[in-house]
Amino acid sequence: MLEFIHIPEGCPYYGFVTTLDMTCEEGLCAWVRQPANVVSSLIFFIPAHFIFWQGIREKSEILKAIGLVSLFIAIASTMAHATHLRLLGFADFTFQYLLIYILLWMNSKRLLLHNLQTPWLFSFGLWTLTALLQWFYPQMSLIIYFSLIALLLTSEGINWKRSPSTKYRDFFKCGGLLLIGAVL
Repeated sequence: MLEFIHIPEGCPYYGFVTTLDMTCEEGLCAWVRQPANVVSSLIFFIPAHFIFWQGIREKSEILKAIGLVSLFIAIASTMAHATHLRLLGFADFTFQYLLIYILLWMNSKRLLLHNLQTPWLFSFGLWTLTALLQWFYPQMSLIIYFSLIALLLTSEGINWKRSPSTKYRDFFKCGGLLLIGAVL
């Protein structure tokens, strides 16, 4: 069962609302509570930067969107692991949801389920719903996260079956980015 972290009195951030303990690194009584997780979160800036600039070079709105959201994930994840504050942990998860929704927008467009030209309306609508669910039921975080991953992989499998000649470079970049975020 997930429990909220209780930061000891006298430590930085004492008295703030904390996040659920879903990490393997013990929190220190310091300004940076989880140094190893912070370092791994900082590494997330590298693929975010690469994907964003690739989007600019290729004039790809979807890659720019993915790169931008990945940058927000890097910032939120770094701050969440440094502080263990609930609001920042919430931002860390919800930006990951937003990235998944952008990929789902791309897949649903390929499946001809809609004709929206940008991912933002589709993604922000679903993201808002998920963010509210995450805020009021934080213990559901991992269930939501892995359900969305399963939905993303299912939609990708359907697309692949319909059109096996599809190029998967961008999908694998994004999938790798999500994997880096989940593993580190």
